[in-house]
Amino acid sequence: MASFTTLPGPGGSDSVGATYVGSDAIDNIVFEGNASDFFLGAEKANDFIAFNNVNALTTGTFSNGSMRGGDGNDTFAILNNQVNHVGVYYSGNKGDDIFASQAAGIAAANSTVHGGQGDDTLNIGNSTGTLFNGNKGDDNIDVIGAAAGGTIGGGQGDDTLRFVGGTSASNSWLLGTGDDSLVEGAANRFLGGNTIEGGDGNDTITMNVGTTSSATINGGDGVDALTGAAAADNINGGEGSDVITGRANADVLTGGGGVDTFNYATVGQSINGASANTNSSVDVLADFFSATDRIATSAAGLTMARAINNTANATDLAGFANFAAAYDRAANLNNVNDSASLLAVGSGTSWTGYLFGSRAAGAADFIVQIGTTGSFATAQAAATSVTAADFV
Repeated sequence: MASFTTLPGPGGSDSVGATYVGSDAIDNIVFEGNASDFFLGAEKANDFIAFNNVNALTTGTFSNGSMRGGDGNDTFAILNNQVNHVGVYYSGNKGDDIFASQAAGIAAANSTVHGGQGDDTLNIGNSTGTLFNGNKGDDNIDVIGAAAGGTIGGGQGDDTLRFVGGTSASNSWLLGTGDDSLVEGAANRFLGGNTIEGGDGNDTITMNVGTTSSATINGGDGVDALTGAAAADNINGGEGSDVITGRANADVLTGGGGVDTFNYATVGQSINGASANTNSSVDVLADFFSATDRIATSAAGLTMARAINNTANATDLAGFANFAAAYDRAANLNNVNDSASLLAVGSGTSWTGYLFGSRAAGAADFIVQIGTTGSFATAQAAATSVTAADFV
């Protein structure tokens, strides 16, 4: 038999230092009003724990409390928008638990939400400085409100993280050890200052093509598929053979260990801005290893079937003093369709390689930087760091 308990409401005194432990039956527990320094523990059945404020003119605040689910499939719910949680610890414990709200997810400040051992569902509302962790199990984590300055983690299972109308600003996303999926969905759900860590496992991280805020994405171990947005992203595949797509703007792309593929769907994804001959703001392939890593350009209309033009030209192997001079030379070298040239820019013992590709004769519409700036000791080393065999 189910039991129903309502703890003090706005018409009575508030709860301070309250302790409530459910029974072995199905418990329905509702907090109303304010509570602080409280403990609530569920037991064996599938329990329902809710927070409500029936007086719409007053905001209920629950602070410095601890709530733990039991062995069953428990539900933690907020019944209206007039409830704040500050410094509260939630733990679903065993079972497939749900942390949700009738309005816009769990709203919390400086709190901790642990899913527990089951396949849990976490709906994140307006929150600041809060840790959300799915923990064990294959969890579903949805951002419904505005989450800022916290940590959102999947935990140990194969987790799915997504946006359902919410936004993320200055959060750390820790996907965990399983084969996880993080998909932004609509544009500009990710605001500025986010760091995404894939962790172990074969992860899929996809930002929306229309998002204009930069992010840092680290794939971690495993075979990952990492896709950036329209901003200047910093993407690192980590260990494993990863596929990295920077999309628009000037991205810094690092493959890490393994046989990595740098993927380009259009030539414009390599260049930030239209005037490429006067603008060296292009994608950087920070650790490209010839004969190991690959540059995928066939979808952009560049199969790069021809040998790179400048490999036997002593004048070009001597390098160029600036990017504009190298660009002009590349436009002359790439005098046939689907061709490429690799030229060095720099001086002394500090040289940078630039790969110029052309869909049409006499153009240089695909440009990426090979290695970090000044990472080659000689111009010839920079100008021979990629071969035609490196393209797919």
